[in-house]
Order: sequence, then C-alpha cells, then structure tokens
Amino acid sequence: MTALVNEIAGRLMDFLMGVTCRCALCGDILSIDVLDRGICRACLNRMAAEMRWTCRTCGVPVRPGQAYCPACTTRGYWFDAVKAAGVYHGSLKEAVIRMKYRGERNLRTPLGKLLVNVALKLPPCDVIVPVPVDPTRKGLRGFDQARDLAEELSRALGLDLDDALKRRKSNISMTALSKRDRWEEVKDTIELGRSCQSRRFARSRVLLVDDVVTTGATANACSRVLKKAGAVEVYVAALARTAIWG
Repeated sequence: MTALVNEIAGRLMDFLMGVTCRCALCGDILSIDVLDRGICRACLNRMAAEMRWTCRTCGVPVRPGQAYCPACTTRGYWFDAVKAAGVYHGSLKEAVIRMKYRGERNLRTPLGKLLVNVALKLPPCDVIVPVPVDPTRKGLRGFDQARDLAEELSRALGLDLDDALKRRKSNISMTALSKRDRWEEVKDTIELGRSCQSRRFARSRVLLVDDVVTTGATANACSRVLKKAGAVEVYVAALARTAIWG
C-alpha cells in the first residue's frame, strides 16, 4: 500500500512539474528558487545580459560604455526614461505574441512579475497608467494586454491604476508603418479619457505601462498628454524593447 501511495505521489509530482511549473518563456522546468516568478533562471540571466547596456533615455540596447543612442543625442522626448525587461526577440517575443494575439491571458502573471523588476529600476512613481489600445483591436481581442500588465504592477507595487488615456480609432496597423510614419500616425491619436480628472496628475510621477516599445512614438504621445495634464515626470516600463534606435 505504501509503495502504491509513493508511486502515485511521484507521478503526481512529475505531472505538476511538467505541466504547471514550466518557464513561461522557454518551457523548461523551473527550479525551486524561481517557482514564484514563473520564468527560469536561464531566461532571466539572458534578458539581464541583453539589457545590461541601454540608452538612459529610450532604453534601447547600446554598445558597452555608451550612455545614449544616436537618436537620443538629437531628439527630445516627453517621457523621462524607458526601461524594458528584454529585447523583443526569441522566447520573450513569442510570449508577448501568445498573450497579445493568441489570448493566453494567464501569461499576465509571470510577465507582470518581469515588469515589477523593471519598475523597481525606475524612480518611485505615484500612479500607474496603461498605454491605451486601439478600440477596434481591443474589441477583437476581448482584452487590453497593457492594462492586464498594469493591473499586475498595481497589485505588486500597491499603486493606484488610472485608465487616464484613450486612443482614437485608427484603421492603420502600426506594425506596417515605417519609423517616421509611426510618429506621424500616433502623435494626435492619444488623449485624456472623458472621465479622467487631470488635476490628479498635478506634480505627480507617472509609471506608463506597455508590452513593447518599438520606436517610442506611442510612449512619447502618451507622455505628452500626461505632462500637459500636470505630470512632472513620466517613466515607461515595458516587457520588451526592439533593438533599433527610435
């Protein structure tokens, strides 16, 4: 009887380790020290190495020893700094795609914990604001991935979440646009929501949350609106940053 119980317990443990305790990015079995994170040590180390040297302003990877990327030496931004967990490629890119386009909303928990680590590298903020998604795309997906991530951050950091921004409907896919066209398309599509009380942002530091920063155009447009509403600083926390200059 004891042998049978031990065998069943062993099989149950193998099942749990194989199904519920795998890395959200690469699928490897998690070691005990990272079970609560949901992402294996190898993936965490790889992302940390990728983001060891990044532009102090836009967060894009740069050569070791560089403080700023070429774009940030000639362009000003409304946001104060961007930080991301990793480069938008490989297993991190696949995880974002799975969450965003395949409806795997359960990924919000491990990916949200990645964002907590990112946020802790930024100055303390007063309120969290998600980057708004195009209403048509939100309707098709049935959820807003940036807001899901912002909710995870709000719970972990104990900060209020404010859906302050809205995005006007656009029939153009941002992924199909060039860098210059992205900046032109997005600059006038972000605005304060009708229910937002702009006085809330007076003299505040805002943590703006998004899944991926590509050129920085959307983050810049959001930051512009928030600063015009009174925010003194806007910091952007993202899951991933493309390895291109904005």
